[in-house]
Amino acid sequence: MQAQKTTPFVPQDAWIVDSGASHHMTADVNSLNHVIPFEGSDKITIGNVQSITSSTVAYVGKAIKCDTWHQRLGHPTPEIMNCMLQKSNIVADRDSKSSVCVSCIQGKMSRTPFPIRSVTCTSPFEKIHSDVWGPSPVKSLEGYRYYVTLIDEYTRYVWIFPMSNKSYVFQIFVRFYNFVLTQFGVHIKGLQTDGGREYVSKAFTDFLASKGISSFISCPYTPQQNGVAERKHRHIVETTITLLNAAGLTSEFWYFACAHFVFLINRMPCKILALSSPYQMLYRKIPDVHSLKIFGSTVFPWLRPYAANKLQARSAMCIFLGYSMGYKGVICFNMQTRKCIISRHVVFDESCFPGKLPKTVQSGGVQSHDSQRCTPVIIPVPLYHREHVNSPMHESQVLAQDSRSAEVNVNRHQSPSISHNDTAVVSNSQSIESTSTPGFTLSYHNDTLPLLPIIDPAQLHVVLPFDASSSSSASDNLPIRSHGM
Repeated sequence: MQAQKTTPFVPQDAWIVDSGASHHMTADVNSLNHVIPFEGSDKITIGNVQSITSSTVAYVGKAIKCDTWHQRLGHPTPEIMNCMLQKSNIVADRDSKSSVCVSCIQGKMSRTPFPIRSVTCTSPFEKIHSDVWGPSPVKSLEGYRYYVTLIDEYTRYVWIFPMSNKSYVFQIFVRFYNFVLTQFGVHIKGLQTDGGREYVSKAFTDFLASKGISSFISCPYTPQQNGVAERKHRHIVETTITLLNAAGLTSEFWYFACAHFVFLINRMPCKILALSSPYQMLYRKIPDVHSLKIFGSTVFPWLRPYAANKLQARSAMCIFLGYSMGYKGVICFNMQTRKCIISRHVVFDESCFPGKLPKTVQSGGVQSHDSQRCTPVIIPVPLYHREHVNSPMHESQVLAQDSRSAEVNVNRHQSPSISHNDTAVVSNSQSIESTSTPGFTLSYHNDTLPLLPIIDPAQLHVVLPFDASSSSSASDNLPIRSHGM
């Protein structure tokens, strides 16, 4: 081994890189790692064409292994470690066998990524995805706390069924299996679930085995393997909250909002279906969306068959809650009776949402601003008292004569006392004067007029609004008695 000649002067701390040499050497043993004595018989020729004598000890350095650098650098990934060594011009010894760092596995273990799943089914009902949602924090109007979805993988068509308990999943699936067999003439070949107890009961597994249906169960705590149903739950629930808030409805209408959105999502284009709708993929025709209305808007159904009498209103303001399966009509919720009515004869008002209206308007009552601040009161109307003597005379003539002969001075600050029969009785210490006219005698007080006894006191009652916030001086001017409402 011979290297090319260089100048005689070489600093001790300098390295001469010679790509033509087969080996590189250094006089400083501290520059080598893991040194061992050289015991071979080969002669070593240095740069000045001199050979090292046998008495001189030579050491050979070894390259550091990648595992050592992996631990030195704090357990980085192989890509990061190789990049750092390459930029530092460090040559590491690569092991022929790849080693596994147990410390990295214990400290950095995570879930393996899931591949992007594409549609693998080639026909409808080849594989059904199912999952249960619930319990809901609020019971629906019909007492439901759960719902179960059945999704066809090929068409992505969704069926939703409400439940009050999870144990009804098996009965719902049996009815769904018969529905598919009767309506479409095909058998369900596979069922993908999350392995819940409602899907792994003995009755359920025996039914799947008897029908030859393959059961696919996701691993524990791995909802990604049932991602079709899980993502559909998220889509349904998020849109349900949106519909309820937009209509101003409470949470008890949650299932009506879920069912209505499932009706809509089956008619919406889907990217995974190349912008075709599930309805179009299943029934091979474009869905009709001309009759769609806003969820929670006002609807007036024809209520004459429900009327108790012939004078009752023919309709009432109701809330539109969607469409009912099996009926060619809409669901109308009557806010007064709190009952749902399915009717075909309806009139919509999509600009009004009864859920956002005040409760007085929802119940059919109208409350004005004046009625909230005024209380009706009743005052008696004074009339002249007349007595028949000899011959009758027309009432207008008597009143004309009385007006000429009687001078009435009404004291605005003196209130007459009212008896229990709502007839005003004048209580005054002054004497009573009487004026006689042909046929009639008129009696009156000097300060106020007498009142005529009547058969029904309500005949002379006048209802006036009374403002409770008015001043006390105004109430003193008018002799009234307030009646509770």
